[in-house]
Amino acid sequence: MPYAEMSKMKEQICLPPLLTEYNKHHRTSFAMHHQLDPKDNSCDYMFESPEDGELKIQWRVEATDGKEDESRKEKRKSRDNARKTFRKELDCREYVLKAVRQKQPTGYVVGIDFRDIPTSKKDLGRLADEVSLFVNSRILEGVTPSRFDVRYIGTSDLLGKFVIEIEIDRWDKVNQPTEVICSPPAHRVLPSDERARPAIEAKSKLYGKSAHDLVLVIEFDFDPSEDWEIQRLKTSLAGELFLFREIWTFCHGATDSLKAQLVWPLPVNGVH
Repeated sequence: MPYAEMSKMKEQICLPPLLTEYNKHHRTSFAMHHQLDPKDNSCDYMFESPEDGELKIQWRVEATDGKEDESRKEKRKSRDNARKTFRKELDCREYVLKAVRQKQPTGYVVGIDFRDIPTSKKDLGRLADEVSLFVNSRILEGVTPSRFDVRYIGTSDLLGKFVIEIEIDRWDKVNQPTEVICSPPAHRVLPSDERARPAIEAKSKLYGKSAHDLVLVIEFDFDPSEDWEIQRLKTSLAGELFLFREIWTFCHGATDSLKAQLVWPLPVNGVH
């Protein structure tokens, strides 16, 4: 998509939620300024208000901006693979949960640390059955709560191939549905909070001291950013000094909601 079209689309879709949250947070009355000089490289967008003056916005897309270089194409490929892996993990959990609940419908929580995830439905079904048999036999033996390193307990080759550890515990309430918690293999894309810091550093280097009157907005448009990731980003940035006036994140939520949040600096004792 041409840059001009992308910019116009962002004005229509992304900037209004940001503007709303900014005004709410600062109790200001900024509105969108549509007459930005195309030759002005000091910012991407500008808000203005008779009472509050001008506010310059620098927008950083932490994903793809329509002008991909090879490194960004690699990022896209990596994240596509990560999403496929995540869906595979969800499928695996559903198979295992169904099998475990058939034998122990209530009262337990089962944690599984995966070495790898089966790719075929046949192997998923077999693995789910074997996990269910293993969990049920340990419960019948009365050895809960307990943790089992699958490598050292003489399990089947299939279980040993895909699972590292299984932990079994009781719910406080015996009639609470049995739950399965899966820890995925360690090949996931970096969380959004870890991708934000290089974006901040890159823009800081680009604008230098001129960034002091800029609001930096980091948009996660490639995959949704979870609330816990943004909270962790806020915590990691707290107490640090940056050149920007403020730093915000803009996220496309899992339910297609658009969310803008201030991540730095945070108000102290409710004072902005």
